Amino acid sequence: MQVVPPTYKAVIDTSTQEFLDDLSTKELAAVARQIKLLEQLGPLLTFPHTCHIKDKTWELRIRCNKKIFRLYYIIDSDRQIKISYGFRKTSNHIPKKHKKMALKRTKKK
Repeated sequence: MQVVPPTYKAVIDTSTQEFLDDLSTKELAAVARQIKLLEQLGPLLTFPHTCHIKDKTWELRIRCNKKIFRLYYIIDSDRQIKISYGFRKTSNHIPKKHKKMALKRTKKK
């Protein structure tokens, strides 16, 4: 099997890194696998791995056991994936406070 080098570079915001630091080793490994996949495919990565939210904001969808995590990001013209918000999903829909915060943080980028 041939390893594909990443064509995009993920940059994780400080507050998002704090969220990731609180995850278990297994959860962090699942998140890292999805980020690596996103780095390799960029905007070619589609549903069920990613979902368009609004404007340039996208959602990276991660599952680990029965837990669901979401990371919000934008891809800029320098081929950087700027991950600016993350949370653990606990209901069937995205709570408005998380969506609002994610959109606010990605607009700053």
